[in-house]
Amino acid sequence: TPWQEKVFEFWKEFGTFLEEKKFDFKKPKPSTSLWMGYGVGKSGAGLSVNLTKTGVMVYIGVDTNAHPDWFDLLHEKRTVIEEKLGFSLEWQERKNNKHSYIVVKRSANPEEKDSWDDIFKWLAPKMSAMRSVFRPHIQELPSE
Repeated sequence: TPWQEKVFEFWKEFGTFLEEKKFDFKKPKPSTSLWMGYGVGKSGAGLSVNLTKTGVMVYIGVDTNAHPDWFDLLHEKRTVIEEKLGFSLEWQERKNNKHSYIVVKRSANPEEKDSWDDIFKWLAPKMSAMRSVFRPHIQELPSE
């Protein structure tokens, strides 16, 4: 579909942006997937970038089935985490679902190629900030 072609091209160009601007993330393999995932140092949590027709988001996903306490343990540090980040997050606890999410998002129109540079300039620093701030807190979480 035209949307899938646009998504494929978006990830391809985002990867080039990450490389050219020397962000410390591997270049995503272009795909029609609406999200790309990155590690944060511990199995059971990850950093993801998500694309929709109306916006983009960066989030930490926590496997609440395997680690039911992790979201609460991170949420207890909300003030410290958000102060270090310099922006507020949406804390989406979903107790009856496989994952809970900690999200920063913005409205955008990824279908408009002219907006991509602006989107990339927003996404990449948010990804870097969230990984660097969350990684030590996630690594401290109990394994069991």
